[in-house]
Amino acid sequence: MRAFSIRARFLSGLVAALMVSGLAACSSAPNGSSESASELTEATQPAAPTETVAFDTDVEVSKALFDQAEAAVVASTEPVAQARAAAVAGALSIPMLTEVFASDVGAELTRLGVKTVLAVGTVDVVADVDVMTDAGDVQALSTVLGSEVRVIDEFGVDDLLSLDPANVAVPEFEPQPVAEDVTELPAQTGQTGVEEIETGHTEAAPTSRMVDIAALPHGERGKANPNAVAFATQGSPLGAVANALTAGLDVSVLAQADPRATSESMKMMREGRVAVGLGPDFGGTQMLAQTAQLATSADELPGGGGLVFPGRRMVALYGHPNLAALGVLGEQSPAEAAQLALQYAQQYQQFSDVSVIPAFEIIATVASAGAGDDGLYSDVTPAADLAPSVDAITEVGGYAIIDLQPGHAKLLDQAKLYAELLKRPNVGLALDPEWKLYGDQVHLQQVGHVEIAEVNEVSQWLAELVRDNNLPQKVFMLHQFQLQMIRDRDQMVQHPELATVVHVDGHGSPEAKMHTWDVIREDLQPWVWMAWKNFIDEDKPMLNAKQTMGIEPRPWFVSFQ
Repeated sequence: MRAFSIRARFLSGLVAALMVSGLAACSSAPNGSSESASELTEATQPAAPTETVAFDTDVEVSKALFDQAEAAVVASTEPVAQARAAAVAGALSIPMLTEVFASDVGAELTRLGVKTVLAVGTVDVVADVDVMTDAGDVQALSTVLGSEVRVIDEFGVDDLLSLDPANVAVPEFEPQPVAEDVTELPAQTGQTGVEEIETGHTEAAPTSRMVDIAALPHGERGKANPNAVAFATQGSPLGAVANALTAGLDVSVLAQADPRATSESMKMMREGRVAVGLGPDFGGTQMLAQTAQLATSADELPGGGGLVFPGRRMVALYGHPNLAALGVLGEQSPAEAAQLALQYAQQYQQFSDVSVIPAFEIIATVASAGAGDDGLYSDVTPAADLAPSVDAITEVGGYAIIDLQPGHAKLLDQAKLYAELLKRPNVGLALDPEWKLYGDQVHLQQVGHVEIAEVNEVSQWLAELVRDNNLPQKVFMLHQFQLQMIRDRDQMVQHPELATVVHVDGHGSPEAKMHTWDVIREDLQPWVWMAWKNFIDEDKPMLNAKQTMGIEPRPWFVSFQ
C-alpha cells in the first residue's frame, strides 16, 4: 500500500466531525454542561472515507483525529494507570496519551494546545501545561470528573464502552505524591533546563507546573461517523479505544484482530465502511487493508464469519473413506461417519466457550510400502472418490481437511490434484511430514521431514486460491511430533487467508503426549493454532473430552484415529 499522510489524508477523508469540536477549548461546569466555548476550527465537509488505517498507540490516534483540546490525561504504561486514565479520558471526552517517550507526548500536548493535564502514574510532562496528579484518592478524582466515582477490581475495553460519565468506575490505584502548592518546575527531560537544537544554540525546555486538584474541562464527543468503524480486541490499548470513542468512531470489539471475525464485522466491510484498527494486534495498516479486503469479498464459513478460529473449535474423525485400517473415519459409510463426528463434537461442546463443529481429516494421498508406477511411494485417491465424504460432513455443518502423505512427491503437485475440493469454503489442507521421503528412503525406516521452503510454497499457492475464489479463511495444517519434522519452522510465512495449525499427533501415555505438546509449542509463532490427536487404540489411556479440553493451551482442533 502506498504511504500517505494520516493527518492530511485520513483525517480529511474520515469526517470533519473527527476534529472533535468539543476538544476545541471547550470548558464545562462539573456536571458537564458547557459554560463557554471557543470558536470551533472550520473544516471542509469531506468526501466518504477511503483509507484503511491501523493505529498502534493512543498518541497515533490523537495525532490523526484530534485538532485541539483544552485538557488531556497523560498515563504511564502500568496497567492500572492505563485503566484509570482511560476511564477519566472517556468520561470527560478528552485525549488520553500514554508516555512511552516523554518528548512524543509533550509534542502532542503542544500541538493540541492543551492547558491542563491529569497525570496518572509516574510520568514526565514535557510541555507548557498545568499538571494535576492522580494520587489514588476517589474523592479527589470525583472533583476532577465532576461526577460520582466508584472502585472496581478490573477495568477493560468492555468497561470503557459501557462507561457512565455520571458514575465512573475505576480500579484502585496506589497513592502518588501530590504537590501542596503551585510550583513551577522544568519538565523532566534528562537535560538541565535547556535543550540543544541543531543550530548549536540552546533554548529553554518546556515548563510544566504542578497544581492542586480541580475540575477538568469536559470535552464533547465527535459526531457519529457512519462511514467508518474502529475495530478493537480485549487486548487493544485502552487509550487508543478511549480516543476513538471520543472522536465519534463506532468501536466494535472482536475476538480476533481481523475484520473477518464475525458476520457483523464482515457486513460492515461489505457496506463500504472504512476499517480503523486499534492496537498492534491488527498488524499495521498494510495487514489490516488485506484482511479488510478479504472481509469485503469472501464468503462466510458455516456458523458465520470468515475466520476459522477462534469463533469455533473442531472435533474430527481421521482416516480414509475406503480403508478402515487407517482410522475411524473409514469404519462406516460417509453419512454414518458424519453422524459419529457430530456425536463426538457434542461431547466436547460442554467444555468449550465457543461452538464445536464436527470435521473429517481425510487422507487423500496414502503413504505406500511399494513405489507404485510413478515411483513416489504415495497412492493418490481421485478427488471424486473423496467428494462423498466432503458432502457428508458438509451436510451436518462440518469441515473437511484433505491430508497429504507425499512420499517422494512434491507436496504442491499433490495439493493441486484437489484444487476443486479446496475451492469449497469448508475444505482445508493438511501436510504430513512424517511420510515425506528423500533420496533412496522408504517408509517406516525413519520419521520424515519437510523443508520450510516446500511448506511456504504450498501455503502461497493455497492463499492465492483463497483470494482468487473469494473464499473464507482456510485451515492449513502441519502434522508434527518431532522438532526435526518441520525444518526451519521459524521461517514459516504467515498468510491472512490461512489459519495455520500445528497438529501434535504423537501417541503414548498422557505424560509422554504432554511432553511432546510442550516441546512442539516452544518458540511457535503466536499466529499458529494448536491441534491435538487422540489415538483410540494406541494411547494408554486415551484422554476423555474433559481431560482433552483441560490441556493448556486448550486445543482448537481435536482428531480421533
